[in-house]
Amino acid sequence: MGGVDQAADAGADLVMFPELILSAGYSLGDKFHDVAEPIPGPTTRTLGEKAREHNMYILAGMAERDATGTVYNSAVIVGRDGELAGSYRKTHIFTPTESFFALGTKLPVFSLDFATVAIPICYDLEFPETARVLCLKGAEMLLTITAHWEGTGTVGTSENFIRTVYASRALENRVPVVLCNRVGFDPGLNARFIGLSRIVDSDGMTLAEMPDDREGMIVATLDLAEERQKRLKYNYFRDRKPLLYGPLTELD
Repeated sequence: MGGVDQAADAGADLVMFPELILSAGYSLGDKFHDVAEPIPGPTTRTLGEKAREHNMYILAGMAERDATGTVYNSAVIVGRDGELAGSYRKTHIFTPTESFFALGTKLPVFSLDFATVAIPICYDLEFPETARVLCLKGAEMLLTITAHWEGTGTVGTSENFIRTVYASRALENRVPVVLCNRVGFDPGLNARFIGLSRIVDSDGMTLAEMPDDREGMIVATLDLAEERQKRLKYNYFRDRKPLLYGPLTELD
């Protein structure tokens, strides 16, 4: 939990950790069932103790096992009081490496004391529809935890993929997007996670970023009142034409 202490020393209200970071990596396959936990459960209680100690929010990824034994790739966010503030089950499964996870079926948003947020996971945000639905539901920030790796886990160059996808989701919806990506080598995948975590404002501008795949922490301050004003001034949602968009759900 040294990263939590470091973020607290930096004055952070929210600290994020990557996809599945609480469940021993990414390439366990069926063995995820052995490390998966209920939510809430032992791991979320441990996170809650640290969140309460530092009066901050903590967001992280883990394998979740429900009462039926079904396993999901999930994100949890615990609040300043140490209680579970929300959880989300990944809805878009990357089939080459995630076929052992069940599909989530909901796109929730969560009201925190500074903003309403959504916590999509990795592949979810490669689909613009996901971000749009979450923002239509009231999300003012997209806090996404990921495990992008070289090759199969990205399209084109790693740097261009990361910079384009997350800036696009921010600009399309006029909301800040925060990306926390994993780093390091996974022997099961025989691949390197690319890092490049970043904090992007609602103009699609990068406020802070990790320059490469090293382990580290980035911090930025977002003026959410200013972000809301920018969203109102150049308002994509006001000018939408929903009657034209039926084919999004009708066409395969």
